[in-house]
Amino acid sequence: MDFMAEQGGMGLTSDQTDKVLQFQDLTGIEDMTICRDVLQRHQWNLEVAVQEQLNIREGRPSVYATESRPPAVVSDHLGQHIYYTPPTDGSGAGLKGLLKTMFSFVWNVCYNTLITVLQISRRLLGMI
Repeated sequence: MDFMAEQGGMGLTSDQTDKVLQFQDLTGIEDMTICRDVLQRHQWNLEVAVQEQLNIREGRPSVYATESRPPAVVSDHLGQHIYYTPPTDGSGAGLKGLLKTMFSFVWNVCYNTLITVLQISRRLLGMI
């Protein structure tokens, strides 16, 4: 018996043909083309394809469907910090660079302290 004639000319491997036949037995779908298309859509995962087909038949939503809405955006402004790296081309050298570095250090300490105090107080008040 010719292998291609056995498969209806679909060009399937023997493993894929076995899966199509098992899928037909489990779902009761007689059309091999439909069975092949469903299995291809599920990357030849027999278990997922059968479960999906049974869910469709029972009118249940698909367990394997992708989420259609975009994920929620979390905007926590207290947790956002700004980091700065001074240039390495020598423009931060000298007295001007020293004063700029000292001011930047004091600013960062004050800013981080304020943010930490706000975060701790927010957690203590139960506004997580």
